[in-house]
Amino acid sequence: MSAYEPPTAEYPIFDSLAFQAPNSASLTLAEADQRYLARQNIATSNASLTSFAGDVTIGNSILDYTAGTGLAINTTANGESIFSTVLTAGGASRLKLELNPNHIHLYDGVRFTDRTAPTNYTNIQQSGTSLSISNNNVNGTIITFETRTAGGASIDPLVMSSTAMFINLPITLGYVTTPASGQLGFRTKTAATASTAITTNSVITLITAGVSLSAGTYIITLNGYITTTAVAGSITSYELGISTANNSFTGGFSDTVLGSYAVPASGIVTGQTTQVLNVTATTTFFFNHRLIFATIVPSVSTSLSFIQYTRIA
Repeated sequence: MSAYEPPTAEYPIFDSLAFQAPNSASLTLAEADQRYLARQNIATSNASLTSFAGDVTIGNSILDYTAGTGLAINTTANGESIFSTVLTAGGASRLKLELNPNHIHLYDGVRFTDRTAPTNYTNIQQSGTSLSISNNNVNGTIITFETRTAGGASIDPLVMSSTAMFINLPITLGYVTTPASGQLGFRTKTAATASTAITTNSVITLITAGVSLSAGTYIITLNGYITTTAVAGSITSYELGISTANNSFTGGFSDTVLGSYAVPASGIVTGQTTQVLNVTATTTFFFNHRLIFATIVPSVSTSLSFIQYTRIA
């Protein structure tokens, strides 16, 4: 009040109304900028509701509402992210959601909840290098992977329950050179041995390099092919098998694939067997065969001889 000028012709007396404005008085934009929007440091509002007809800018981000579309949060600086954090029970800040220009990161477990029964949910959790998908419901027995046919019909290629796993479509086993431990796979290998004379009743190895099989259960198919190169004679038996040693049937299996019969000159002897083999540790196996004959002189032809296997467990 020390700066208050003495009375003049316009104000002959002290008029307190000149220094007061009613609560209903409006502010011009310039006055508002000076009195409120241009405030520095901390500003507090006791308004119960504040409405913004347009965008709200916070730093390098904009809150934008469009009728029919909804509320959008947009960054205005290239490469910046949007984060969502909450406080733990102990009051520590915990980052839960990160939207960045390359990825969306959902930290900790993500729950998919039945809105009609909030206690029923499925949890997806990344722990270290392991991903787990868990149906956490009491008696929550089923996880279903659903796809659609070209006509739009729903099918369930894979259904997992608490008691079984249902695979409703054929499984395609890929061709692999050497199946790794725990890997289902399929392999075909043609015999590598060149044509070789056979001694009757002797076990001969066709694949001298051997085939390495990791621990698992396999369906083994062996195919042998032999040509006779001399006068006609008779064959007592033809046997195929695999072994852990060359020129032997030890540590594997063998099967007689051809009984006794007469062979004409320049004839062909073939045989095939399919067996289940359980391998307890990585082992090298050899493809062997044995021919028992009389009067003929056969030789091995490797063009059609092969070992084929499918890992089933």
